[in-house]
Amino acid sequence: MSHSVTNIVPLEGTAQGTETFRLEFSDGTSQLLQSWDYDTLYAYPFLYKKFYSDLLNSGWVQTLGRLLFRHISEKSDPLKVLDVACGSGLMGVFLKEHTPVPIENLIGIDILPAAITALNRDYPNIYDDAIAIEKEVDFKALSNNSFNCLIMAGAASHMTLDEFKQYVNCIDEGGYLVFNLLLEGKDGRRTEILEWLNLDLELCEKEFYIHRNLGNGTPVQHEAFLYKKR
Repeated sequence: MSHSVTNIVPLEGTAQGTETFRLEFSDGTSQLLQSWDYDTLYAYPFLYKKFYSDLLNSGWVQTLGRLLFRHISEKSDPLKVLDVACGSGLMGVFLKEHTPVPIENLIGIDILPAAITALNRDYPNIYDDAIAIEKEVDFKALSNNSFNCLIMAGAASHMTLDEFKQYVNCIDEGGYLVFNLLLEGKDGRRTEILEWLNLDLELCEKEFYIHRNLGNGTPVQHEAFLYKKR
């Protein structure tokens, strides 16, 4: 694209997904944007980061990453990470920049091809592989990677319990599961997921955190979790 985003102006919206913004471009044109218009957010270099990290002060990448790093040390095994809903790669960037141990393998997957395109454009040397999952997930192929860490930033609140279990099955015994959840959900997914986890995995730590701000500056709180697979 010949023009770039020079400014993002919040317009209206009081809940996640309902906010409207105005993108202003270097050629003097503008475009309306909703906060979950991912195709547009991924279409311009580093726009996803500028929008969520810089403008809306998102905190999920740092919170999940630090939660993991508090429970590993320089003596821990190298990390083999599956990053579900990797988006444009911000989690991978944080992990590579702050990890106390080598990252032996880092695989990102996302249901949006535009996310993988943005990841390969903006951070081409961070992930060992990045895959667009447009249809069924090949869980058997994923599990062959012997992952010892599964990170799901934002994905768990939109999964069925069965999908969630299949992703957890991709990590080896003793591996870590790091994810976040909405505080309330009308469909009961949060309750189902946590009830199953508390029976089958070991809770290491959980914390409430500011997920991001709305366009009007109101903070949105989520909860982050770290479990260990027995």
